[in-house]
Amino acid sequence: NSADQPEKRIQLGHHPPQGVPARSSFDGMPDAEIWKAFQSGNEAAFSYIYRHYVKGLYNFGCQILHDPETVMDLVHDVFVRFRGRKIEGPEVVFIKSYLYKVLYHDAIRISIAR
Repeated sequence: NSADQPEKRIQLGHHPPQGVPARSSFDGMPDAEIWKAFQSGNEAAFSYIYRHYVKGLYNFGCQILHDPETVMDLVHDVFVRFRGRKIEGPEVVFIKSYLYKVLYHDAIRISIAR
């Protein structure tokens, strides 16, 4: 459980993610190239992906579960798993589709378990 490892926890805070992602050298770059940079250990690529998608993932998750706190935990878990798969992870062509699909499956699993 990621809550057992607070030093690795990505801070989403207690409120929904807000703001607009800052400009980055990854702006306009194809997702496949950003993914390759991330897989090669580029921390800036991970930060870009996180900033670019966290708010949308949160909003999407809230549409499925209607439980903001659980959704924040799920989004956190998606990014922790995502980060842990730098080397052995799948080849991703569209990062948004990949992240939303992972979150969707996690949210459905939680919804069924309730």
